[in-house]
Amino acid sequence: MEEAAMVLKALDIDRSYQIYIADGEIYGGQRRMAALTSAYPNVVRKETLLPSDISGFLQNHSSQMVALDYIVLGE
Repeated sequence: MEEAAMVLKALDIDRSYQIYIADGEIYGGQRRMAALTSAYPNVVRKETLLPSDISGFLQNHSSQMVALDYIVLGE
């Protein structure tokens, strides 16, 4: 994720933009996300966009999670 932060900075991407992480939980957790969330505080994961009663169901249904990525990224 450090590389992603560097690329976004190099492209002069506004820090106020919302950055969507489609992969869910990142290996290494918060430690790996620190550089990105420091540079871009509006980082969200798909699990944080869903109501808690739905997210547990969708985690066991990968095709629905892919559809969520498509909807978010397509807009």
